[in-house]
Amino acid sequence: AILSPADGTEVQLRPPDAEPISEDRGFVRCAFSPDGTRVLTCSEDTTGRIWGIDGQLQAVFLSHRAGLSWGDWHPDGASVATMDEHGSGWIWDVSGKAMGSFKMDESGNWGCAWNRAGSRLMVYNFNGGRVYIFDRDGQRLAALDVDDEAIHIPRWHPDGVTVYGLSGGMLRRWSSIETPLAALS
Repeated sequence: AILSPADGTEVQLRPPDAEPISEDRGFVRCAFSPDGTRVLTCSEDTTGRIWGIDGQLQAVFLSHRAGLSWGDWHPDGASVATMDEHGSGWIWDVSGKAMGSFKMDESGNWGCAWNRAGSRLMVYNFNGGRVYIFDRDGQRLAALDVDDEAIHIPRWHPDGVTVYGLSGGMLRRWSSIETPLAALS
């Protein structure tokens, strides 16, 4: 993968003394740290990595058993969450130490997103289905659903508690700490 910092130079991201990562096992997701100085990459080779924008490898996350599908920085920049295709999720500090883990009930193309306060992690399947809410330690707080309807494209409201998503042809909203709220029409 090539990263082009603000000055226009190109930096190739790869482990020291390694061949470039092949396209069939390459990066599938990248996300900048909140301060813009580091990049989290998620790879089909089961690893997550943190890089400086100068291209220097800073940390490697190795506990996943399947290709990574998503990763997200905690708003404080001190930790990240990663998800793999088998539904396993991990929360890591930026040195690569595991802080918590969790397992979804099914495989799939999983994504995750922290709320702005960093107190809750939303985990969702890009193919639709339930949305799960975890705390910063990986403890499940809630499972959001609507009568077995799939929830698509969930997003945090800026309040950090309410989740919006598309389901059954409607925009719906849920409280991540209470019961479902009324559908919006």
